[in-house]
Amino acid sequence: IGDWSSDVCSSDLEHELKETNEGIEVYIHHSAHIPIALKALEEVNGASKEAVIHKIPLGPMTLFFITLCVSLYVLQYLGLQELIYNSLMMSKHYYGIQEINNGQIWRLLTPIFLHSPASLQHPENILHIVFNMMWLYQLGPVIEANEDSKRFVLLVVVIGLVSNYAQYLSSGPAFFGMSGVIYGLLGYLWYLSQFARHKTSYYVSKQLMLFMVVWLLVCFTGWVGNIANTAHVVGLLTGIICG
Repeated sequence: IGDWSSDVCSSDLEHELKETNEGIEVYIHHSAHIPIALKALEEVNGASKEAVIHKIPLGPMTLFFITLCVSLYVLQYLGLQELIYNSLMMSKHYYGIQEINNGQIWRLLTPIFLHSPASLQHPENILHIVFNMMWLYQLGPVIEANEDSKRFVLLVVVIGLVSNYAQYLSSGPAFFGMSGVIYGLLGYLWYLSQFARHKTSYYVSKQLMLFMVVWLLVCFTGWVGNIANTAHVVGLLTGIICG
């Protein structure tokens, strides 16, 4: 396995080795590299040619959150947009959080499940939910598979509450979207990948983190429209602190 690892390192495949009771487990960070890793394994004299590839399943709570967001998005086109917004936004008003003060505490969290509806005038709004769900699909199962669904839900709730309230203090209650939570989950995974990698096997590439930070800065320029920048920043920091 040492010779195999040396061969893989020379081919720039990012990987980790873990010793278990049944042998050595090899973790390949990018699925596209699996065929190359298997070929390298076969070329090592005396190495077992048997390999079992385990793909991370879509966790139940990740699926639930994606389904909820998409369902609410679709319901907007069935004539329920005003009802949904009035029930799930932090407030029906431009200022204050009267409804929350009157006991509707779910409004502290539920804006994360709402997204900008696309229209003939603004077809680009579809990207809001597409990108958020794509990232949730990528990040959520990693945490659910390596920890558990309860921990994943707790992370989403904590990051959502903190980033939502910070955004409210910054701009008022008129905002929504999962982006703050996405940045929080990314921050959580990044921190553990840097400082607890031997315990978690989490991996976040420098390129991905750089891209997300650059995108965060681009959003502050206003070039991409009205963005909940405070939720992004506070969500990222909250995720790191949770990590």
